[in-house]
Amino acid sequence: MTDNPSIKGGNQGRHPPDSALSVYNNINPPLTSSFSKHCFNISPEQHDRELNFSNILRLGTLNVRSLVHASKQLNLFSLLLSHQLHGLILTETNLQSPAHKYVCDPYLSRYNYHKWFSFSASANHHAGVGILLHSCLAMYVIKKRFHKDRLISLLLQLPGRQNLLIIGAYVPPFGGINNKLITECHSVLIDWISSARASDTHIMLGGDLNANFDSFINILSNDNISTPLHPLFRYLHMHQFDDLGALDPDTSSPLPTFKSTSSRQLSRLDYLWTSPGFFIAHLWSHVEDTLDTFNSDHFLLIGFFDFLSIRDLRAPSYLKQQLRYRTVYNVHAALPDQKALFTSKVDVGLRTLDLSSTTTNLNRNWHRLKTALLNAARTAFPKQNISLNHTKKVSPDLQPYMHIGHKLDHYIGSLSRVFTVSELNASWNRFYFSFNQEFLDLFADSSNLLNQLPPPNSLYSDFISSDLSFTSYLARFKSFLRPTRRLISAKLRLELNIEKNNAMKSAIAERNVNFYEDKGKFIRSSLNREKRSIVLDRVLVTDVPGKPQLLIAPDDIHKAAIKHFQNIVGPSKSPFKSLSALPER
Repeated sequence: MTDNPSIKGGNQGRHPPDSALSVYNNINPPLTSSFSKHCFNISPEQHDRELNFSNILRLGTLNVRSLVHASKQLNLFSLLLSHQLHGLILTETNLQSPAHKYVCDPYLSRYNYHKWFSFSASANHHAGVGILLHSCLAMYVIKKRFHKDRLISLLLQLPGRQNLLIIGAYVPPFGGINNKLITECHSVLIDWISSARASDTHIMLGGDLNANFDSFINILSNDNISTPLHPLFRYLHMHQFDDLGALDPDTSSPLPTFKSTSSRQLSRLDYLWTSPGFFIAHLWSHVEDTLDTFNSDHFLLIGFFDFLSIRDLRAPSYLKQQLRYRTVYNVHAALPDQKALFTSKVDVGLRTLDLSSTTTNLNRNWHRLKTALLNAARTAFPKQNISLNHTKKVSPDLQPYMHIGHKLDHYIGSLSRVFTVSELNASWNRFYFSFNQEFLDLFADSSNLLNQLPPPNSLYSDFISSDLSFTSYLARFKSFLRPTRRLISAKLRLELNIEKNNAMKSAIAERNVNFYEDKGKFIRSSLNREKRSIVLDRVLVTDVPGKPQLLIAPDDIHKAAIKHFQNIVGPSKSPFKSLSALPER
C-alpha cells in the first residue's frame, strides 16, 4: 500500500507554478465579483453564516464522471451551494497532476471550502477520489491518507475528544482485469476500518462501491450459499454498520443511485455507511438525480445529520462559560398583533422550508416544525435573557441603569454579525426607538449624545454620503455608540458606590443599636456567625421499657425537650473557672 501526496485547498493567495499555468487557466476562468454575483445567488459571507449556524449537517457522495473540464467544475460548485453541503465525497474524478491542485479554484477558497484529491502522473481514466469539506469541519482535520487513486481518508479530531474518520472509496466494477484491484481495495478498507474501531474512532464510509448491497442481502438469505461474496459488505453487515440509503416513502425500499445509460436500468452503487453507535444522530437521507445540472449517470446521495450533536461535544468548562444565560420568548406577554404575526410566520416558514421534498419522514417534518417555530418566535415574541448564575440583588433604583447598559452592550456585540448596510439598517431600526426613549428618561440632559447618531430613516443616505466602505462605516458607527456607553457605565458605577456606602452606614448603625438592645445579635454579627437551631417535629420517648411513646404535638415535644436537657444532658461544663484561667490563644 502506498500513500500519494495531496494538496489541501483553501488558500486564496496561492498561484499555480508556471508549468501548470496553462492547465490552470484552461480549467479555471478567473472569478470576478460580478461573475460571482450573477452565477451564484448567495454571497460568500451569507453562505458561510448559514453553514456555520445550521442545525443540520449535510454530507453527500457523488460519482462525478470526470472533473477535468471547467464547465463540470462550475456545475459541481453550484451543486455545493444549492444544496448547502458541508461535505462531499467525490469519485471518478479522473484528475492528473498537477491540475488536481487547482480544481474549482478560486471558487472553493472564496466560499471557505477545503479540498483533498488523489491524482496520478499520467492520464487517469475511470479513477480518482476526493473530499470537499467546509471550513466548519475542515478545521478539525489532523491527518489524511490515500491508497493509490481509489481510497482517501480524513481523520477529524472533534471537540469533546471525539474522533471521526471519513473515508471516500471508488471500487472499480467487477471484471477480469479489475478483480485483483477490487480485492486490494476491499482489504485496505477493512484494515482502515478495523484500526479505527480499535481506537474508538467513529467511521463514515462513502463513495461508489460498484456493487449492489440489496443483492448481497438476497444472497445472504439463501440457505444454499454458505459464504456470500463481497468481503466488504460482509464485514459491514457482520459488524452492524448502518446503511444510510434513502428510502422510497411508498415501498420503504432503498432508492437507486445509478441509472445505466445503455439499458436505463436502476441500481444502487453509491453508499453512505456509519459505524454502530455513531455519535452524530442521522435524521434522514435524500437521493437526487442531478442530470439536468450535472452530467453524470450517478445520483447525488445526501445524508442529513444533527449538527447540534457536534456542538454539544464541547468541554464542560467551555459549555459552562457559554451557557451563563438562556433566552426565553414570552408568549404570555405578547400582544395580539404579535401573536398574529407569530402565526403567519409559522405558516410561511412551513411553506418555504424544503418545498422540493415530498417525503413523509418523521425526523424531517419534526425538524421543519421546530425551525419554523423558533424563527417565528425570534421575529414576533418579546425576548428575555435569564441568567443562570446567582446574581446580586440590585435595588429597584439601579435596575433601569443596568438594563439599558446591558441592552446597549448586547446591541454592540450583535454588530459583529452584520455584514451589509441593509442588515445594519434593519437592526438599528429595531433598536433605536426603544433605546432612545429609555435613554432620555434617565439622561434628559445628555440628549446631545443621541444627536450624533444617524436616525434610522437617514442611515442609507449617511452611508452613501460618507463615501466609506461598509467595514469602515461600521467601525465609525460603533465609535458613535461608545460615548453613550461610557456615560451609562460611569453613572452606574457612581450609583453603585453610593448604594454601597449607604449600605455600610446602615449596617454600622444597626450594629450600634444591637449593642444596647440585643447583645446576642451584636455578638453574632461581630463574629460573623448565624444562629442555628434544629426543629423537632416528632420525639420518641423510651422512659418506660416496652412502652415507647411517639410525641407529635408541639407542646408535648417542647416539654419533653426541656426535660431531656435538664435531667440527662445538664448544663455545659467548662474546665475554666474564670477569665484569667483561659489560655492566651
